[in-house]
Amino acid sequence: MMNDYNNIAQLKIKQSNKQALIQVIEKGIELMRTAHLNEQLVEAWTQYAISILSLMDKTLPPNQSVTLQFLQFKLTILNQNLDMQNKLYQYIQYLINLNNLI
Repeated sequence: MMNDYNNIAQLKIKQSNKQALIQVIEKGIELMRTAHLNEQLVEAWTQYAISILSLMDKTLPPNQSVTLQFLQFKLTILNQNLDMQNKLYQYIQYLINLNNLI
């Protein structure tokens, strides 16, 4: 009985994490439609994404930090010569892939 409760609780946490990540992705897609996309807008969105990922980290095993993984990915993107549209696209794609894994 307790095992069933734990399984249901874990499933609800997983669904909540996926839903939060979907909202971040949707906000990023909306931002891509912005005519005057700039570095400040993309940075604000990535900070929003990081805050949600940090909340997700609290529900994951200690050795599995999605925030750290995203920050490492962000560093690789920042070091590439991409325009803001492509940077944002790469970040969104990363989060879509992450959402498929959790």
